[in-house]
Amino acid sequence: MLGLGYDPAPGAAPFSLQYVLLSGHLGRRELGSVVFILGLGARHLNFNSRALAYGNEAVLPFYVFHQTIILMVGYYIIRWPIAAPLKFVIIAVLSFAAIMALYELFVRRFNAMRFLFGMRPLRRSG
Repeated sequence: MLGLGYDPAPGAAPFSLQYVLLSGHLGRRELGSVVFILGLGARHLNFNSRALAYGNEAVLPFYVFHQTIILMVGYYIIRWPIAAPLKFVIIAVLSFAAIMALYELFVRRFNAMRFLFGMRPLRRSG
C-alpha cells in the first residue's frame, strides 16, 4: 500500500500500533452498524403487502434496465446549467419513471417477456 502512495496517517509512522488499533476499532464499529441495521430490518420489516409483492416481482427487470436508462437520461440532463443536486434529483426521478414504465408496459403484461426475465407467467382469468 505504501508503494501505491497510501499513507494511513500523514505525518505519523505508517502502520504503527496506534494505526492498527484505530483501524480495528473503526472496523468493529462499522460492522456493528451494519448488524444493527440488519437487525432492525429483520425485526420491523417482516410483513406482506401488495406493494411489497409488486416490488419483489419487479426487482430483476428493474436491475436489468436501470444502468442503461440512467445513462440515457443522465447524458442529456448533465449538460443543463443547473446545480448538481438538482441534476441528481431530476435524473433519479426521470430514470425511475422510465424504468417503471418499461417494466409495466413491456415486461409485466406479456408472458414471453416474463419468461425472459425469469418471472412466473400471468394467470389468465376466464
